[in-house]
Amino acid sequence: MKHEEDIKTPVVAILGHVDHGKTSLLDAIAKTNVAIREHGGITQGIGAFTVVSNSHSITFIDTPGHEAFAKMRSRGASAADIAVLVVAADDGVMPQTKESIAHIKQAKIPLAVAVTKIDLPGANIEKVKQQLVKEGLTLEGAGGDIPVVPVSSKTGKGLANLLEMIILLSQMANINSSKTAEFEGVIIESKLDRKKGALATVIVKNGTLHVGEEIVAEEVLGKVRALLNDRGENVKEASCGQPAEILGFASVPPVGAKVMGKGKSPQLSHLPQVKTQQSAEGRRLGIILKAENQGVLEAISESLPQDDINIIFSSTGDPTQADILLAKSTSAIVVGFNSAVSQSVSKLAETEGVLVKTYRLIYELIKELKEAAELFQEGKAPEIVSGKAKILAIFPFDKKKVAGCKVLEGRLSKGDKVKVLRGEDILGEARIVSIRKGKEEVNKAETAAECGILLSAQLDFEPADMILSVR
Repeated sequence: MKHEEDIKTPVVAILGHVDHGKTSLLDAIAKTNVAIREHGGITQGIGAFTVVSNSHSITFIDTPGHEAFAKMRSRGASAADIAVLVVAADDGVMPQTKESIAHIKQAKIPLAVAVTKIDLPGANIEKVKQQLVKEGLTLEGAGGDIPVVPVSSKTGKGLANLLEMIILLSQMANINSSKTAEFEGVIIESKLDRKKGALATVIVKNGTLHVGEEIVAEEVLGKVRALLNDRGENVKEASCGQPAEILGFASVPPVGAKVMGKGKSPQLSHLPQVKTQQSAEGRRLGIILKAENQGVLEAISESLPQDDINIIFSSTGDPTQADILLAKSTSAIVVGFNSAVSQSVSKLAETEGVLVKTYRLIYELIKELKEAAELFQEGKAPEIVSGKAKILAIFPFDKKKVAGCKVLEGRLSKGDKVKVLRGEDILGEARIVSIRKGKEEVNKAETAAECGILLSAQLDFEPADMILSVR
């Protein structure tokens, strides 16, 4: 028998493909739960809620799925103790299902599968199971221990079984914490309210959070002026596994930030660090692989050395923001073949410090990845190329040479470290001293722009040479 201070409410994240019924499942669980119904339903909408099943509490994170999950993990935190993978019985495994599986595997937390929409005409539970096995999930009944629970959010069928399975998984995983330990939590939602100021929803991972306590989320300081539970009620404290909205932060803390008492030194995990691209599998280079079709994807995967490169996730199509967040959370790089990187994805990659490389020739992709894996094993990080320009002409300027260039990819900025290449040979390295567009001096030049670039070192460059901005 566990002591009360060792009992923890397990925190569950619901992940899966869009339109597979994640929100409907959460709504059905909330509406059929007596503990919530007696309090008039979930009125506050703080991003999480707690239900009671057979005298056991369970907290569900009601967030935008795997994107928020990735943001938490990118900061070295995970609010969830258990994951429920939602797959529609009539649709089966889809791209975001695969992304969710990759997130769950990297988080290394217990998993249950909820097969939804079982009451629809095209439902095929056995087909879904077969697809999940192909994705590397070891299911119960197929030699594994991952439970599969058919559910209908419409009729409520299977919901009680799902809750029972979650409780069983938490007991088997021995998910414990202490109410008397130092407080630790994770931010799952945050916003700025015009009237109240900065608001943040926290999941308590250990200890107890009290009104009046001084806290810190990364570098954002705060004092808990008020706590609201998932029913919109003011409470004096929140204990292990419980969600609560905090009023009292000086500014809006980032989603995924660890929260702790002010006296405890926080890990400022979002600050710039030396990027070693350490993969979760040890000394293998982690990659997120994207390609134009499944055939090419398989050909590339089979050509890469498995002992040196770990394909964390692969799918068809262009790199997405979810891919960037997954790469951030797993210290991987994003590799695309015949893929286009949108401006929003490129900007996120730059913000998060994620290397994105795209290729048109398979042999170049394989060659460069093998070289990057060798560098990684030597403890060296692959360089991030933020801009590429071709030298079109050379102009004299004050006994120096100015490179008249056209930016082919990304952007070049004043102060950037650059390499000048002729074919595959490096002519030298320098920094950008000045960038001019016509007679106007500018701080940066972006894709398709023509400009004049003055370098700190007088390298022997010629027309057709390339300038790469690296970091």
